[in-house]
Amino acid sequence: MLTSLFTLLAFIAGFILAYFFNQRQRKSDLEKLSAVEKERDANQTRAITAETRTTLLEAEHKKLENVQEQLRSRESELAAMRTKLEHTVNQLATQKEEIRAMQEQNRSEFKNIA
Repeated sequence: MLTSLFTLLAFIAGFILAYFFNQRQRKSDLEKLSAVEKERDANQTRAITAETRTTLLEAEHKKLENVQEQLRSRESELAAMRTKLEHTVNQLATQKEEIRAMQEQNRSEFKNIA
């Protein structure tokens, strides 16, 4: 009977030890799980931040491309306007020369008439 009692006490002591060990292990596992969940949340936050930044950068890139296209268009317009201005200046110089020639001719004719 005494051996049965010792066996029963050993069984109960083993059960209690196993219970406490299991609780410690469970607490350790819960702490690890909590740390992993915090890390996951931090990674998700970083991922969302990165996606947001990527979206903003893509939008800014499109704006920059539009501005660059407008700049190329304005440069093309400026080149056309410079060409037109040079042509106009040349025409004006030609017209001035023609007016001077006509004035000289008129003076000569006036002298001849006088």
